[in-house]
Amino acid sequence: MDCAAASVGRFRAGTVCAGRPVALDTWRVTTSDMNVARSIAARFGGKPKRLGQEGADNGDMVEVTTTTASVDVVVDRLAAIETRMRIHGSDGSAQATSTQRERRSPLARGSVREGTAQSRHTLLARVGQGLRPNILLGFRLVELPDVGQFQLVSAAWSLVEGLYVLIEQIRAEGHPVRARLALESTMASGKDSHFSCPVVRFLGPG
Repeated sequence: MDCAAASVGRFRAGTVCAGRPVALDTWRVTTSDMNVARSIAARFGGKPKRLGQEGADNGDMVEVTTTTASVDVVVDRLAAIETRMRIHGSDGSAQATSTQRERRSPLARGSVREGTAQSRHTLLARVGQGLRPNILLGFRLVELPDVGQFQLVSAAWSLVEGLYVLIEQIRAEGHPVRARLALESTMASGKDSHFSCPVVRFLGPG
């Protein structure tokens, strides 16, 4: 099953308040299935809340702002990870890079350490050119394995290195892997303020 298939809900690192994006310290989950929302709330805290339409194609949605900043997940296969890159212009438009057109995941070819370091160095060197990741990650929750597959969609650089490790581990071992998906607090460079960012860390075989 790839990450675009049959997702029962989406994990989100933020919300919108008064028309402005707001980062959260705990995971927010949206779904169109009230039973899924109740399962999430029962295990990870929060209360299901109906949102109405989040978008023209999303239908009637339910959200749960959980009380948890960390969940353990199982990633079944390489097809559940997409790490495309997009170049964003000053007008906010996005253009796919040639890497995206040629293949779905710009996978590292060397060892985990070498491949990750080389890829991360190359990508970070192009931040000034407006390059941003476009990440899709499909996963099952370790604590709710029968609920279904969830999805994380993000443009966070903080996820890139951990995802390369997952990719290499799945490729090398040929079986699912377990990982921890977390929101971690970090201090903004040169500022006395904190914000949370999503990270993913390899835990072992799934």
